Amino acid sequence: RHIAGTPKNSLQEGTTDSNESGTRLRPAEMWTAACRRIPRRAFIPAARSLVGRRPVRALSSAAEMEGYTPPKVWKDKERPGVWGKLNQPYAGARETRDVPRGEHALQLYSLATPNGMKAGIFLEELYDQYKVEYDAWPINISEGDQFTSGFVQVNPNSKIPALLHYTDDLKEPVRVFESASVLLYLADTFDTDHHFVPKDPKLRAECISWLFWQVGAAPSLGGGGFKSFFSADVKIESAIDK
Repeated sequence: RHIAGTPKNSLQEGTTDSNESGTRLRPAEMWTAACRRIPRRAFIPAARSLVGRRPVRALSSAAEMEGYTPPKVWKDKERPGVWGKLNQPYAGARETRDVPRGEHALQLYSLATPNGMKAGIFLEELYDQYKVEYDAWPINISEGDQFTSGFVQVNPNSKIPALLHYTDDLKEPVRVFESASVLLYLADTFDTDHHFVPKDPKLRAECISWLFWQVGAAPSLGGGGFKSFFSADVKIESAIDK
């Protein structure tokens, strides 16, 4: 369950498999070290929006945004910032590079972002309950690891987290992407005692409903609402009210 002896040309370059006290780290903990190598500006901390910002006036509609009129046909243009340069209006690999593979059947590719941590947290719960082993590999999304050929084969949408499950009865591994799909797949496959997802159909439906709520409704209330209220350069009244 630990990542050790990683090749220098892999995505783990520069990380360690132990902390300062020499204690071995669980796979999900490896992402913390990877996150420390990502520039702070890549995350655009929300706290920056609360201090040192120029005053902006609230607008009553999107049409008032500095005179901007949406075109009938949208065309791509250069965008500033880390994410602006990475995000493009097309899918597919931009670099030929395989994803690493460890010794266990489960291979998790993710990073310690709010969404990326979900699969790692649940895998740790499965380890505590069932001793399910896995390998975790950081995908540095600020440097474009998600657009390598290997990762695109795992998730064509180039989003974390993503999972490969190697089994003896299949020639190709099972690939799972989207955090809710990963969580449900892991529960269906390894939660044999129904410790996490109830066996009763009614309770199972309730559990799955809340699972998909936290990836569907919750982010728009939390991330989207927080950005509209605090960190948006232009405050749009209708967006904040919504």
